[in-house]
Amino acid sequence: MEESESEFRVRLDQKRRELRDELVEKLRQKYAPKINALQEKINRAQKAVGVQSEQAKQQKMQTAVSIGATLLGAFMGRKRIGTSSYGRAGSAMKGIGRSMKETKDVQNAKETLGYLSQELVKINSEFDTEVSMLDSKTRKESEVETLTIRPDKSRISVILVSLVWVPTIWN
Repeated sequence: MEESESEFRVRLDQKRRELRDELVEKLRQKYAPKINALQEKINRAQKAVGVQSEQAKQQKMQTAVSIGATLLGAFMGRKRIGTSSYGRAGSAMKGIGRSMKETKDVQNAKETLGYLSQELVKINSEFDTEVSMLDSKTRKESEVETLTIRPDKSRISVILVSLVWVPTIWN
């Protein structure tokens, strides 16, 4: 069976794609643990951002209520500003400090999430780069070049010359 050049090229291209797919799958298996671990860290960081944001929101609300109650008590109270008013004001100031700490915790959690997201993008970029290198390598290896080989008299050798006689019966 003789194969045309176009059929040969199609068959060769099919083999090249199969080889490339096999190599890409091996790369996926190589990168899968890294990507999965980063994805887990990103999920935990997203949850941490949510928790920290909620805590910061609650702390701000609590601080605002505490400051409001202190000011209202100081201006609407019957007595002069006493030690209890100072105590409430001190508690309100501590609440401001806690609120600032919670805001910083939210910012830190967001920074961590951003860093992890950048790492995931970096690893995906490395994977894509390696896949494109594999593609160009397999493409280069599967290029077909036509080569004409001319026979050379000096390299021809006769190994066997034979004569065969087969008797036949004529009717």
